[in-house]
This record gives sequence, C-alpha cells and structure tokens, in this order.
Amino acid sequence: AVRAESGDALWSALPGAVLGVRTADCVPLLIADPRTRSVAAVHSGWRSTELGIATAAVDALVLAGARAGDLIVAVGPHIAPASFEVGDDVAQRLAGLAPGCAVRLPREPRPHVDLVAVISHQLAGCGVDTHRIDHIGGCTFAEPNRFFSHRRDGSPGGRMLSVIMAG
Repeated sequence: AVRAESGDALWSALPGAVLGVRTADCVPLLIADPRTRSVAAVHSGWRSTELGIATAAVDALVLAGARAGDLIVAVGPHIAPASFEVGDDVAQRLAGLAPGCAVRLPREPRPHVDLVAVISHQLAGCGVDTHRIDHIGGCTFAEPNRFFSHRRDGSPGGRMLSVIMAG
C-alpha cells in the first residue's frame, strides 16, 4: 500500500516502507534501528531543531520498540557552520539548547551556528550513542558543483532527497 504523508519527520516500522526528506541547506537525518528494523527520516532546519524534531523522531522509534542506544543516525549534507549566518536572536536561542557546545561561532558581521552540534547534543540527551552518528559531510552552500542550496541559489531552487527504507 502506498501512503503519502508530509512533515518534518516521518517514521515507520512497516517492512519495505520508504521514507524521504527533501533539503537544500537544512540537516537531513536518517535514523535506523537494526533490531526492530524501524526507520525515520527527519528534516531539521533551525526552527525544527529548536522544537526538538530529532528527539521527537527518536521518541517515536522508542515507543515502537527501539532502544535509543541502538539507533544509527546518518547526518546528510547541510549548510556548514562557516556558511550558516544567522541573527543574534536565532544564535542565542539555539545556543541555549546545547550548553557547552560550540553553536555560536565568532564571525563578522553576524554569528554563525552549528546546527549539527545542537542536534547531536539533543540526540545524546535522549540516549543516542554519539559514536553511532555518522556525518556524511559536505556543505550545501559552499559546494555548488555538488549540492543545491536555498541560501546560495534562492527560490525556486533544487532540493536533495535523502531516503531510508524499513527492513
């Protein structure tokens, strides 16, 4: 059966279910539980990161029988801290989510934020083993030959698709 849903995070434990998220600078997260074979696909921009979308996805998988410490997380290409310029208000709000993490980098004229540092802090806080978080790498903004970037290219622009399939 085909079912079309949309949102910043989707999860499934149905064998063969394929989930995907489209991104152009935001952080795509693909989460899998090798034991239950359940999966989640997460689109985490600064707003959804502030709202704890990654934690909500982990919570949904745990409610379905996964153990947070068993989860494997792939962090796809996204805008890197050197390119992710934000206003002081956004930097302060995100910095407050991850005390001790380098989320506000001293850049001029505006602050830069490391969304993945915040997300990793959130994932660790809900029991995900940080050694099981795999960073694919790549900066969507700084690598125009490899990636689409909303900030660099404007709208309408291209999007990347990150997909995962439940086992």
